[in-house]
Amino acid sequence: MNYKCSIHYLSSQNKRNDIYAHQIGFDFTRKDFYFYIGSQLVWLKDYYQSDRIQKYIHEKRKEQSYYWEWKYVRDCFLDCKKEFWKQGYANFDDLNFLAVRILKNNIGSEIAKRFPFILIDECQDLSGNELEVLRQLKENGCCIHFIGDLNQSIYEFKRVSPDNIADYVKDFEKYTLSNNFRSCTEIVLFRKLIGKSGSISQNVESKFGNHSLVYIEYRTPEEAIEKYVRLLDSMGCKEYDNKILVKQNALRKQLEKTTQNEFDTKEPLVVAVQLWKEKAQSQMSMALELSGLQISKWFGGGRTKKNYYCPKEITSVFAWRIYLMTVLNAIEKSETLMDFNQTYGKWHEKARKELNDILKCQYSIISNYDENKEREIEKLVNGNNFKVSSGNKDVVISNFVGKFVTDIPVMTIHGSKGCTYDTTLVISSENAQSEGGHWKAHWIEGDGEAKRIGYVASTRAKYLLVWGVPILKKKDRELLENYGFISSEEVTNDVENEECT
Repeated sequence: MNYKCSIHYLSSQNKRNDIYAHQIGFDFTRKDFYFYIGSQLVWLKDYYQSDRIQKYIHEKRKEQSYYWEWKYVRDCFLDCKKEFWKQGYANFDDLNFLAVRILKNNIGSEIAKRFPFILIDECQDLSGNELEVLRQLKENGCCIHFIGDLNQSIYEFKRVSPDNIADYVKDFEKYTLSNNFRSCTEIVLFRKLIGKSGSISQNVESKFGNHSLVYIEYRTPEEAIEKYVRLLDSMGCKEYDNKILVKQNALRKQLEKTTQNEFDTKEPLVVAVQLWKEKAQSQMSMALELSGLQISKWFGGGRTKKNYYCPKEITSVFAWRIYLMTVLNAIEKSETLMDFNQTYGKWHEKARKELNDILKCQYSIISNYDENKEREIEKLVNGNNFKVSSGNKDVVISNFVGKFVTDIPVMTIHGSKGCTYDTTLVISSENAQSEGGHWKAHWIEGDGEAKRIGYVASTRAKYLLVWGVPILKKKDRELLENYGFISSEEVTNDVENEECT
């Protein structure tokens, strides 16, 4: 069963898209259903009341007078979710919705007896639905204590609003935590400039004085990292707990570790299998992407890299990803396909004999989501659609060796929340087109979540905060220096001069 809602989405181009249960959620703050079309969140009431849909409904009602009445539309969404739950499925936000329903029964008071006092850390990350769960617990007798910093609220994508949280706690008794045990004086003073913090006392010794805030100008993000590594070396920080922070997950993947470059597209399945056996998260993610690139071709072609090239005729991206995982696990058990001391030509020859059986054995995972019911799964791979790449027939594969941009861990700004590192390089996006990733447009001159992202990124460092920024004009360079930053070249020169004296 696909759990398709009987209400469809009509795009601005009048293209009809089906809506499935896993795309649907309910928000207690707005008291409205929402659904996702791709990565776009759509509120049901806004969609229903839009001129486009009202016009569509008006035309339909010429033939069917009660077509898509508002109550009917809402009931369809709820019924779709109920059927989804009945079969044992739920998405992440469903858990909050179901928790609220359960807590409204007697179980709420029983939980309050077992857990009379609840501490909520990082309260700035609570969504409206999570706040509703806590409201139900509070009404049933729990004492709720929040700890957090609304300046660090950066989860708008899960509908977190600092204003909603502030309203929720307006009647709470408040205590201010004014001692900072994370960052040195220079970084604390800078956080006051870009945040809205009150009086904060510093309790961390400064190691680098006016060299604690540094900016690096780059032409590419890789260049920023190279300069950061040289800066750490000159300042004696190579053995410190150093981290590189970026806004975009795609950039993190790009910087974490490259693969064998041209073989990613020439021999994607070979590279995928070698990455998969490493069992590291970043390598396994890349392995799914590369295996999807190859395997989707045997299913008629994929969609996008973001969805692991899920074929158009496979209606569940989730099932497709599980399928790729099980195929890679099966390949990993094959001695012949895990032998990388043979040529690409020999590997392909053996793979063509084994892959059809492997693909067929795992096919049940996606069979219910395959719209092509006449697919000959046992004949997917052959010599015509799985040839060795040009010029590599007699080339020995050899064991995969990744090329590191750096051995310093790269993580997203969201992933760094709650963490402290000795030094951090925060890499700005090259322009203001990104969402919250540009040093000037967002972190200094921006507002809302975009500014808060810069605040979070800039308050992870203990001793040394480095901003990696695209090549600056004189005016922007002066702006950064007015905030207390000093160029990496100047720091290096100062260190060299000190060593000479």
